[in-house]
Amino acid sequence: MTRLALLGRDGVILESREGGICSLEDMQIIPGSLEAVARLNHAGYRVAVASNQPALQEGGLDIDTLNAVHARLNELLTRAGGHLDALLVCPHGPKARCGCHKPDTGLFEEIAHRLDLSLEGVPVFGDDSADMDAAHRLRARPFLLATGNGEQTHRSYPHLALYDDLTHAVSSLLDPQ
Repeated sequence: MTRLALLGRDGVILESREGGICSLEDMQIIPGSLEAVARLNHAGYRVAVASNQPALQEGGLDIDTLNAVHARLNELLTRAGGHLDALLVCPHGPKARCGCHKPDTGLFEEIAHRLDLSLEGVPVFGDDSADMDAAHRLRARPFLLATGNGEQTHRSYPHLALYDDLTHAVSSLLDPQ
């Protein structure tokens, strides 16, 4: 049985930055996140990233830079023994009403369509309310990470477990106590 894991990008794999990651120099890997993705891959999960990137529409980020960041991310993941099966972004701001800007579920639904997999019950790893709300709408299994905005987000979602980082959340998924 093929399984799917959905991840945010900033605050999950990459360090969050005010205004977004708008250059290769802004790109900082959260320690252990690449290895956690590889661990999901080796456990039989198809791994996909859904990321809001409003800086594209706002002009702070161009498509060539975004592609360079993603190419570098994929290169580093390969070195760590992992890969992404899909990486989709929403280029719109939160007021665009586009259907793909999280917490709307359009990105996740497109991933499921492309990979021909169901979303119900899939783990969603994220650090903010957009990820947690999208997981709830999808009837997925939310994993709230303390990295990025997770500690602040946890105040609004005290019923969710808060994991130190992607490494700890993946261990919880794969090695339940």
